[in-house]
Amino acid sequence: MAIIRDTEFTSWEWCHENGWDHEKGQYREIIQIGAVKIEGSKIIEENLRYVLPLKNPQLSWYIQKLTGITQDTLQREGEWFTEIYTHLLQWWADHSWYSYGKDREVLRETAQIHNIDVSSSFFSSCYDIRPIFEKIYEGLWKATSGTAHKVIWLSDRYFEHDALWDAKNIARVVKHLNIVL
Repeated sequence: MAIIRDTEFTSWEWCHENGWDHEKGQYREIIQIGAVKIEGSKIIEENLRYVLPLKNPQLSWYIQKLTGITQDTLQREGEWFTEIYTHLLQWWADHSWYSYGKDREVLRETAQIHNIDVSSSFFSSCYDIRPIFEKIYEGLWKATSGTAHKVIWLSDRYFEHDALWDAKNIARVVKHLNIVL
């Protein structure tokens, strides 16, 4: 059994190219976590959580447009990361978990903002799935978690930059490529 997860986090136009400027208050904070628990290639459980950002409580228009996550959604459905972290420890216990890219870094940054110790084994049990994909299908490194399915010609039925969709998408790619996690 394994967990595939994806995150969406605070961002502003040009941050990906220029880096997050802490002097301008730009911190990468998770605002959405989507995860699927898989057994073999079958999704057996799904989990979606909205996270209230601490340092950047007001979402930028850029991230709202990119993800479709509104300020209203966060206010209605959001939880503090400290509450979600407790849930994640239980839900992800004793499982390896995978993300497409460097989501572990953003998870660590968010935890540090909330004064959570990042030295626990929880943070070291995450693996970037891109190298596994790349060994099997050249060219997947160019894709994002929301577009990897297009590279291997799977149908496009969902919304990119939604953490749960992106996690499901990676699970579909795992199944299609016959990868055992």
